[in-house]
Amino acid sequence: MTWEEFKTLFLGQYFGHAQRIRIQSDFLNMKKRDDEGVIEFEQRFTSLSYHVPYLIPDERTRIDMFVGALGGVYADKMVGGIYPTFLDVVTAAMVIETRRTFSARPRDFGGPS
Repeated sequence: MTWEEFKTLFLGQYFGHAQRIRIQSDFLNMKKRDDEGVIEFEQRFTSLSYHVPYLIPDERTRIDMFVGALGGVYADKMVGGIYPTFLDVVTAAMVIETRRTFSARPRDFGGPS
């Protein structure tokens, strides 16, 4: 038995049909919240994706779904980018988050007050 077959059997045994449909819907409709950092969103994305492996057959699909779920400025800057691995796409999103954080801070250039 392969790992994928085991996961399918396990999830079928311990999660009812209605609960699996709810998790699937939550995953397909998830978006990064404004008050949520990239790392927190990645953890939520990964946690839900574990329960719906049939929706993410490969790394490319996982990357595309993650970028789409990030939405907003992240998706605007990342769509069309080349990200060989999921780690690469998460790192790129963290860079955007860091740049946005620093550009939003007021600057104090010193001088007389």
